Amino acid sequence: ISPLATLLSSNITADTVCLGNQVEVQFSGMQDSNYTISYNVSGSNTIPTQSSLLSISGGIGSFIISSASLNNAGISVITFENISNVANSCSASLTDVSAQFTVNPILQVPQDIVSVSNACIGTDVIVQFNNATDLPDGIYQFSYVIPTGTPTNGNSGDVQITGGVGQFSIPSSVFATAGDYSLTIDSITSASLCSNTA
Repeated sequence: ISPLATLLSSNITADTVCLGNQVEVQFSGMQDSNYTISYNVSGSNTIPTQSSLLSISGGIGSFIISSASLNNAGISVITFENISNVANSCSASLTDVSAQFTVNPILQVPQDIVSVSNACIGTDVIVQFNNATDLPDGIYQFSYVIPTGTPTNGNSGDVQITGGVGQFSIPSSVFATAGDYSLTIDSITSASLCSNTA
């Protein structure tokens, strides 16, 4: 007589990831074998019931939820419905076996939060952020493009955003002559949040 396969919530962890990345669901403290598990995902992302093969070696194993199935930022819950041991075909229905994971949004810099003050030739130009409510308090770096600047690309260095407000300066040497210039912020990076480097 073979025992039924078992799975508990305490055996399961799942990654926190940035939008556009896959989630690795990790298992520990399990008996070595190959299992077929059925699960669904609810919450910010929904995936109808499907099956996956899980190989456990040394008590641990994992499987991947594709980024293509995770189109929304927010908290999702993976709920396991059934587990079957491939070696002996013994299966068990599961109740209240789940794990939570978070898909974090990619940082964005809307145009309307950025303003650039006019300046005299030979003085630095100040780039100001106001009402940047989607940027939690912290330190960020912004890459920018000024098509007629010298050079045309630059980086802000560390910028402290507090209460949606912050600023950085662009050296006067970028602006060789008087005239109109345009600035585009093309990436934002953060040590702790989901950088946008597209």
